[in-house]
Amino acid sequence: MKTFRVGALVGVACFAAIIGCGTDGEKSATVEALNGGPVANAPHQGTEASPGIPVKVAQLLSRMDGIGEGSQARYDEALNEFRASPDPIGTLANVYDQLPANALGARWKVVHAATQIDSAQSIEFLERIAGGPKTVPTADGGGDTSFRMRYTASVGVVQQYAAGRSEAKTAIERLLNDADASIAQLMGVELFSMGKLSDAWRAILTKRGISNNFRQFTDAELSALRTINPAELRHRDGGGTPNVTNVPALPENE
Repeated sequence: MKTFRVGALVGVACFAAIIGCGTDGEKSATVEALNGGPVANAPHQGTEASPGIPVKVAQLLSRMDGIGEGSQARYDEALNEFRASPDPIGTLANVYDQLPANALGARWKVVHAATQIDSAQSIEFLERIAGGPKTVPTADGGGDTSFRMRYTASVGVVQQYAAGRSEAKTAIERLLNDADASIAQLMGVELFSMGKLSDAWRAILTKRGISNNFRQFTDAELSALRTINPAELRHRDGGGTPNVTNVPALPENE
């Protein structure tokens, strides 16, 4: 997929054992047709929309899956066209709300697309998703299926704050106060990794009992991780330089 920024913790598996991240391994773009229709794959050619999905949205989502020469340019073209369309965030929000709850891949793509649009409307939509409740299916007792969407949305809000959007500051404060604890903590990590975790925001996490004693990996720890999984710690240009990763510090007794 294209131009993904999935946050400071994904390369280290979200430290699920520390903070109880939800499990969601879905990578597909499966979309259930609306109004009780059959399950169908989202279009991969970007020529026709699935039932209820506008063509421009279907094209944008499908081009996220493109690989090979020119795929990035085609995705960027679709994204730029969609950004210029009337009310792009309103369109994405409408699609998100119409998608069935089990269309996890398609819902995540919609949220990711919203993170690529810099606007007050985008912040409002992303805050709504990030602050939503956990979704745990009762049928199979699986993990928190909404975690992936909520985490991606929260990172999008933090990125817009880092880019200078004043509306994002208020949204961050609300989410740190009210969002699920795992999302609030991960937002703290994102802010910390950007050098933007203020004392006031750290105090909110402390008041909620959320660990925020974040620290950077040492060179020795990065070296050990490179040995375990070198691909996860390399820049996209293939230069081999490890990325700096910020993680919650383990409690003394663990």
